[in-house]
Amino acid sequence: MRRPSWSITVEGIPVPAVDKRLSSLSVTQQSGFSADELELEIDAGDVIIPPAGAEIAVAVGMEDASLGVGTFIGAVSPSAPRDLGTYTVTEIEHSGPPNTLRIRGRSADVAGSLMAQRTQSYDHILLDALVTTIAGRHGLQPVIGLGLSGTLLEHIDQTEESDAHLLTRLAEDHDAIATVKNGRLLFVRRGRGVSASGLPMPPAALRRDECGPHRYQRVENPTSYTGVRARWYDREEARAHHVLAGESGNLRVLKDIYPNERSAYSAAEAEWRRLQRGGVSLSVQAAIGRPEIGAETPVTLLGEWPAEVVAQSWIVASSTHRLDRGSGLTTALELYPYTP
Repeated sequence: MRRPSWSITVEGIPVPAVDKRLSSLSVTQQSGFSADELELEIDAGDVIIPPAGAEIAVAVGMEDASLGVGTFIGAVSPSAPRDLGTYTVTEIEHSGPPNTLRIRGRSADVAGSLMAQRTQSYDHILLDALVTTIAGRHGLQPVIGLGLSGTLLEHIDQTEESDAHLLTRLAEDHDAIATVKNGRLLFVRRGRGVSASGLPMPPAALRRDECGPHRYQRVENPTSYTGVRARWYDREEARAHHVLAGESGNLRVLKDIYPNERSAYSAAEAEWRRLQRGGVSLSVQAAIGRPEIGAETPVTLLGEWPAEVVAQSWIVASSTHRLDRGSGLTTALELYPYTP
């Protein structure tokens, strides 16, 4: 028999009263710089309301009662629940009767200086060097994915733009994901999920008979693009050139002019991959909570899924883990396809 277990700390201190009086817990994890979100509902009783800006850390696991206390299905180790992140309190609501305390928070990692606007220009800088520079500005450890080091950026302007937005823009041009997890700035290829430590995440298996409701959707577009064209400017020849990702025909043309052929093709290829993903999605409700599955986790589908669905490679766009004292732990996943 599997049952959920959880751990909640406020400012690093365990709060047994919260664990004891917890009615429900919901954590939504998202990719990129979209903030992860936390909501707690507590039978208020003698629970002290946390101060504004307090940090709450949450961990959840699935304990197998037949194996004994402390063994958790899907946990990082057999002795601890899965860390679901640290959240800064943004909203408090106390209502009653009965006395109920609701606490809402957003991931602490993406708050603060990363969102502050700045103006700066960069010339002849490697992509990994720029990511490292930004990470250092915010006291973060950079983690650069394979295949992204060594890419030369001849010139890039950051004008009244936050570092988070600049990183997102760079990620879009290189079909990558930029995010912050546990004090690390991750800049990795989309579809190649890595943990907060920078290590590759093994695919999570989803068996059809272990899932509840699902929804697969493919939207056909009669005017869909056949490829993407990007321009780059050759200063020596004083003229523009074009590169193509996909096939000629109905082309999506990028507005930016890139400084060299490599950066132009990288942007065109990234946009082409994004367009191919755009019309296909899959939503899945896991019958048993899967706290180990977070945003950007690769997913392998097993069992009696439609052949077209199994043929796709999938990545988690967002995961919502909800724990109710009465009904247990559930996990809802939003997935998107990717091309390995």
